[in-house]
Amino acid sequence: GAENDNKRRNIIIDSKFPLPDDLTLTSDSDMELESRIAKEIAKNLKYRIDELADKPYREFNDYTYDYVLLFLPYNNILDLALSADHNIYQYAYSKKIYLVTPHTLFMALKTIHISWTYIQREKSVQSAFKEINAFYEKFATAIESFQGIQKHFKSLGDDIDKLDKQLVSGRGNLCGKFESLKNFGATPKKNLPNVEGE
Repeated sequence: GAENDNKRRNIIIDSKFPLPDDLTLTSDSDMELESRIAKEIAKNLKYRIDELADKPYREFNDYTYDYVLLFLPYNNILDLALSADHNIYQYAYSKKIYLVTPHTLFMALKTIHISWTYIQREKSVQSAFKEINAFYEKFATAIESFQGIQKHFKSLGDDIDKLDKQLVSGRGNLCGKFESLKNFGATPKKNLPNVEGE
């Protein structure tokens, strides 16, 4: 069921990310050093994104989330990378990688959980409608069969009335003609049904 499916779901979170050796920045650090470090972080980050994109994490099983979460331990690391490459989020997304930090990891996991719950509900609703459609179609077929029987009965009734007129009740019916044979001397031992006494 839906509960078991959710228990089997997996999210790959990777936290291996090389930091520059001279990462220590202070308020006295010059802009050139900060820019160089930011570029190195962005370069390392894109390299790690490419590495993760090439790994077969998503083939782990059918319940593994399509995107890998790349966890960066410090928010300012991502800020520095973005200052050097504004498109790094989009680049990661195009490779099916989500960049998360301590501030955004929980929000990302909650969003994924909500999307899984919504998808599972959609599947349940679709299954229910599939059953309803099958039941409706079966009922429609039964109605068509019943209408066919009604039509055959009406046709049979019309044929019975027509034959009754030909044999018994209609003008010049066969019963009358056979009875008239007695006027010519016919002496049958058995009378016709429903004509006795006439």
